[in-house]
Amino acid sequence: NIRLHTALYREAFNGKDVVRYADKLEIVLAGIREYPNSIAINCDEARVADADRKIWIARNIINALKNDEICVYYQPIVDLPTGKVLGAEALCRWNSPEKGFVPPAEFIPVAETCGLINELGYFVLKKSIHEFAIYKQRLGFSDKFILHINVSPWQLNEPLFYECVRELIESESLYP
Repeated sequence: NIRLHTALYREAFNGKDVVRYADKLEIVLAGIREYPNSIAINCDEARVADADRKIWIARNIINALKNDEICVYYQPIVDLPTGKVLGAEALCRWNSPEKGFVPPAEFIPVAETCGLINELGYFVLKKSIHEFAIYKQRLGFSDKFILHINVSPWQLNEPLFYECVRELIESESLYP
């Protein structure tokens, strides 16, 4: 089975900047993987900018965790008929001093793709569980108040994931 793809990039090759053109080729190959049935992939500036943004995210996500640029917000879960707050959902957000707000729809898939989702996920779990324990004590949450934390399927495949969650919960004297 043979597949033929054509890549178009409208810029004269000067023979000197080989690394730059290799980067463009990598972007085109990513496009081919994304759209395998496509006959032609156009390496336009939008595609290059998107690839550059993903590279920036991959290079900066660990430092963002270390520098507390990534934080957790809590969205209340409300019973509409009664108006009673039943719990909260932990939401991961990144505010970069360099790029501003980086949407989770951008940085979470990059973290999954480049193998950083476990570090990101552990950070969110640890921070959420710790803050939940503080809020529960200070605000007097009942034992029925539930904290929802989204995890990546990649995390669920980790052999020690469940043990890690149990240890984090127990370290804060919380019990499921």
